[in-house]
Amino acid sequence: MRSLFTLLICCLLLTRVVAQDIAAMEYYIDSDPGIGSATPVSVSVAPTLDINLTIPTASLPVGFHTLVVRVQNSIGDWSVIAAKSFYISQTNLAVPADIVAMEYFIDSDPGIGNGGALGITVGNTVDFNTMIATSTLSPGHHTLTVRAMDAYGLWSVLATRSFFVDAFAADSLAGFEYFYDNDPGTGAANAVPLTPALDSLDSAFVLPTTSLAAGSHVLGIRMRNKNNVYGLTGYYNITLCDGATASLVPDVVCVGNATTFTDASLNVQTGDVYSWDFDNDGVEDANSSGNQSFAYAASGTYTAKLTIDRAGCISTDSVQVTVEPQPVANAGADQSLCTTSTTLAAKPAGINESAFWQIIAGSATLADATDSLASLTNISTDTVVLVWQVSNVLGGCSAQDTVVIIPNLPI
Repeated sequence: MRSLFTLLICCLLLTRVVAQDIAAMEYYIDSDPGIGSATPVSVSVAPTLDINLTIPTASLPVGFHTLVVRVQNSIGDWSVIAAKSFYISQTNLAVPADIVAMEYFIDSDPGIGNGGALGITVGNTVDFNTMIATSTLSPGHHTLTVRAMDAYGLWSVLATRSFFVDAFAADSLAGFEYFYDNDPGTGAANAVPLTPALDSLDSAFVLPTTSLAAGSHVLGIRMRNKNNVYGLTGYYNITLCDGATASLVPDVVCVGNATTFTDASLNVQTGDVYSWDFDNDGVEDANSSGNQSFAYAASGTYTAKLTIDRAGCISTDSVQVTVEPQPVANAGADQSLCTTSTTLAAKPAGINESAFWQIIAGSATLADATDSLASLTNISTDTVVLVWQVSNVLGGCSAQDTVVIIPNLPI
């Protein structure tokens, strides 16, 4: 871009041991014309310098350039130089161009446009994951370099990342060792063998932490091959908590009654922060310790959650809560008889329900008090009243209905 180049220069220091005021400043681009012969910049005499400097670049050719600045103190000594690289593009691009291509190379630059192509989605920014083959690389340190091209055909500056290729062959992972906080040295940490040896490892391991105090620690792990050669050490930050153990136990009730939650949490201390969410909607319903109660609006199965936070050490327990429906009792229609026997016609008990008949007036003989269609014999000449009681055996709630048997026996 052929335009003015703006540089912020902060606190350039002179090389003399005794500090002096900055009295003069000059700059040049690319070629040094000699001390005192570069382009001068007007400055105010002061121990430090903080200045915004606009430098014309219209005469510069396309490509990379270097801006160099130096200052002189009040006794005539010049500072070491301060250099900054910048790039002049082909044209004045008013509209930012999309990134349309990317390429990479490892170690040696094959030249712009000759690197390995990377598949990208055209856009102002690029964010993607890709796999780059390293099987042909020799063991040791290497450098991966990436550059991008925009819609104007201009290539970016290089982005580089160093990496290391281990000399591990297939089926050579024979084990690993680990340590916490302090490295005892290669081969002296806690060993975990792998039998048989593997060419790769993607497994879960439980490592003991009982010897560690609560708080932040560093876990170090390094792999070992069959020749007892160890790889690089990987470091992982871990945090061990000494907090409460959240536990809640709900009872089972019928809808319309409040569910009681027993707080069975362990190792609770003063200052622990409680948070109850009885219907798992992400909204806190209570925040005190101890037993709680909550009434659900409808029968069904809910998830209740208790969270206890002790200075960032968080314990959570979730349980399923069952709210049973209220039972419905239907003893059937009243009957008027000309005989001394009949068959009752109640609605049978449903799931998780039990039911039974009870004679509360008159006299008769029930064949089976738990049968909704029980036979009733030896009916007295007086009116007989029976109750059909239905109970939900889980929720502990019940309902009842009566049926009246009126005998009209001939005289």
